[in-house]
Amino acid sequence: MPNPLYSSPVMVGRSVELAVLDAALHRAAGGEGRLVVVEGDAGIGKTRLVDSFARAAAERGVRVPVGYCPPLVDDVPYAPILDILRGLDASPASARIRDRGRFFRRVADLLAGQGETTVAVVEDLHWADGSTRDLLAFLSRVLRKDAVLLVVTVRGDELVPGHPVGALLAELTRDRQVDRLRLLPLTRAEVERQVCELLRERASASLVDDLFGRAEGNPFFTEELLAADGGTGRLPATVSDALHARFARLGPAAGQVLRAASVIGRSSDHLLLAAVARLPDDVLEEALREAVDHFLLVPTSDGYRFRHQLAQEAVLRAVLPGERARLHGRAARALQDRGCPSADDTPANAAELARHWEAAGEPAQALAAARLAADLAEGTSSPAAAHVQYERMLRVWPGTPGARVPADMTRHQLLLDTAESAAAAGNNSRAVALVSEALLDVDRTAEPARAAVLLERQGCYALTSADQKTSRTAYEEAARLVAGAPASPERARVLEAMAQGLMLRSYDEEAIGYAEQAIADARETSAGPVLSIALSILGSCRIKLGQLDEGLAVLGESLALALEVNDPPAAGQAYLSLCESLVSAGQLRTALEWAHEGARLTRELGLTGTIAPALESSAVRTLVRLGRLSEASDLAELALSEVVERFYCQQIELQLAGLEIRRGRLVTAGELLGGLDPIFTAEDVLFSAGTLRWRAELAVARGDWADALALAERGLGSRHTSGYESLGPQLCAIAVRAVAEMVEEDRGRRRPDPTAASAEAEARRFADLADSLVAQVRARGGRPSPDHLGYALLARAECSRLDPAGPDPGLWERFSADRDRELDPYLAAYARLRHAEALLMSRAPRATAAPLLYAAHRSAREIGAELLARDIGDFAGRAGISLDRPVPTDPARATPGAGFGLTDRESEVLRLLARGLTNGEIARELFISAKTASVHVSAILRKLGVTSRIQASTMAGGILGDDSRD
Repeated sequence: MPNPLYSSPVMVGRSVELAVLDAALHRAAGGEGRLVVVEGDAGIGKTRLVDSFARAAAERGVRVPVGYCPPLVDDVPYAPILDILRGLDASPASARIRDRGRFFRRVADLLAGQGETTVAVVEDLHWADGSTRDLLAFLSRVLRKDAVLLVVTVRGDELVPGHPVGALLAELTRDRQVDRLRLLPLTRAEVERQVCELLRERASASLVDDLFGRAEGNPFFTEELLAADGGTGRLPATVSDALHARFARLGPAAGQVLRAASVIGRSSDHLLLAAVARLPDDVLEEALREAVDHFLLVPTSDGYRFRHQLAQEAVLRAVLPGERARLHGRAARALQDRGCPSADDTPANAAELARHWEAAGEPAQALAAARLAADLAEGTSSPAAAHVQYERMLRVWPGTPGARVPADMTRHQLLLDTAESAAAAGNNSRAVALVSEALLDVDRTAEPARAAVLLERQGCYALTSADQKTSRTAYEEAARLVAGAPASPERARVLEAMAQGLMLRSYDEEAIGYAEQAIADARETSAGPVLSIALSILGSCRIKLGQLDEGLAVLGESLALALEVNDPPAAGQAYLSLCESLVSAGQLRTALEWAHEGARLTRELGLTGTIAPALESSAVRTLVRLGRLSEASDLAELALSEVVERFYCQQIELQLAGLEIRRGRLVTAGELLGGLDPIFTAEDVLFSAGTLRWRAELAVARGDWADALALAERGLGSRHTSGYESLGPQLCAIAVRAVAEMVEEDRGRRRPDPTAASAEAEARRFADLADSLVAQVRARGGRPSPDHLGYALLARAECSRLDPAGPDPGLWERFSADRDRELDPYLAAYARLRHAEALLMSRAPRATAAPLLYAAHRSAREIGAELLARDIGDFAGRAGISLDRPVPTDPARATPGAGFGLTDRESEVLRLLARGLTNGEIARELFISAKTASVHVSAILRKLGVTSRIQASTMAGGILGDDSRD
């Protein structure tokens, strides 16, 4: 008779954790999609907790599909997602959709349902394949406003440094809609309760102490140690001993079934398990009943599953190598007898077959199965799963007899295919290593063209992994090998890649030379896609040099050609280059139209998860500039709901960081910028300058002037700030502002200011640099962009704040007019704030400044720039200017001092103060007491936002008019 301990496990404690899950479900049901990560060591009770929560949710009518990541393998694409689709009564055949973006969107739509609340559970995320990880990241973004709660379980002890799931969780848990729930061991009191419920009687203190000491509060370990006791009063030394003791009590047939099941995996359907165990039906059924009664296996809808993954691992470790290989062989033959794999099969089945053949020591069969699994994975847009199969092919290749290798396969080509799959899966460093290995088999003297193509791939992979040295070396050698060679598609591709590498490092004039050579070769050899991309590079470089008309014409030709040859990636790159160039040229409305058209067309061409969202990112950038922040936010959210590849996702997030800075959401902006990959932060790459610009803007918004100055200087030290784009002058303006703000802070704190002269010189250095960057564009025969000129003017205006005579109102007036003309309402509002400040400091009538502050505040509020609006409001408050209603623009209609909230008496006191009278003299002049005069003076200082009588006297002329000193 089975031990009563083999009944369904009990759950004790975890009330706090259940409350967290219930709260997340409540918020999800209200339309706030949530993700909860349940993390803990093996056996700590993750599945038990989630099962208890899921049962309660299902009883309330919530849909609760569950998916499992296959244990100890990482080559089964979307395995838990297919389980979840079955749980939603959706056909897993939808996984065959070749467009990964559309497949991801379909899964999201199925989970969102028709308004039904859904809890989707993914068990054992630590074993998830790369495609599943990508899909989970996508779902966490796109389901933020749906009635969906995602719950994933993960073993914390599996997440060693560098584990991809660890990086995924770090990225996900930055989101406020993600909860990370760490399960801790049970307390001694909870262990005592668990033991009593298992034994159905009171346990002795010594037994509880012994179990608590050995299992350390781990519920599963506690159960296994107690079950292994078997009433003998002797607990095993370790949990492993406990598991083996439990297996030892089983009959031979049950042991054979468990060993077969452990080789198959965590779960198996009945027919496959029967084929591998090879027992008569009646013996098999009795053996299965014994395993289920002892709660080692749990029945499922079509087979059996180990109650706990640790049990499967323990059984598998006990299987001898020879028996293990034999059982894997039986599993492979059973799958093959079913007709697996076939061209219509799922990648998961083909991957399972390849795994079994490899473990069975059958390399030829493993090679064929892995090849089909890779093809199927690529067909379902599962690059990570495809890469695992290519790596398997490389592993089994040495043991495959030559006669059994497919005629169209060579190891050299396999290395290249594996490298391409690694790059598609985001593992560019592995791709570099594989191409480097392939290069060892090529004689660069005898086969220069072949070597050059490999070097071009090596350079490309190294570039996208931010290994600039390797990329540069590879590109340069590839170019040397094809120099002087006759035109060919391969040579055109190498030259085009060399041009792109140079452009991304801002060697634009050199890039033009290679692009023109690539264009000539591509035209001669009819290499249409290469020609389109080379034209795109040429057009972009010409625009970066200020040759606007020529560059836009070439980009138009690039786009027309890409559409003509029906090459979606080339068309996407052409659209993207065109939109970015139009933004740089200040043609914002045209850029926005092209971005929307490009996104629509590339989506129709199937680039839903890559180029289409990247074009929407370009539109986001344009909308931010136009001050349409709410619209930009909605579009960024849409783009993130479609994007699949991390590189394109981060392009959107970079623009979103700029949007959040202007909105004043600085914590979110910091998280976005902090999570960027090396390709965006390596200072040899073009993206880095834009990243540094936004990081410097964030430091400005935080008031961290020293950090802003350091970041601006770093950006100005790169080559990426000398082109047609306005990054250089932008960084100069940030640097000048940082210097000016630091000086003003020191003055406000009444610190001695011995470095004022050096600070002014430093600011002038940056302002002069901005002007020189404009001059560089002209010197190269180009035309500076409107933003180039505008930001150089801003740098000069910021510099005037350090002038001993005070800031120049004329410069700020010119800059605000420039930003109005160039459709930049955010900076126009900032300029009006500074213009008002400059007027007040130059003692102009207060009524001339008030309308500027009112207009600036209204504009900042209208576009959603809350932080800027607050700064304007604070300044107006210190100045005593009300922003509740428009102020008169005619100084003649304004009462002197009213703009600062001064009373008539205070205006009289200020006029006498400006003449240098003391409090006593003011009192005698106005026939009031000296104490009353002192009160008036204090009120005046407070309303003017100054700290001394001298400062108030200086401002008096601008407030009261020219008669203040009469």
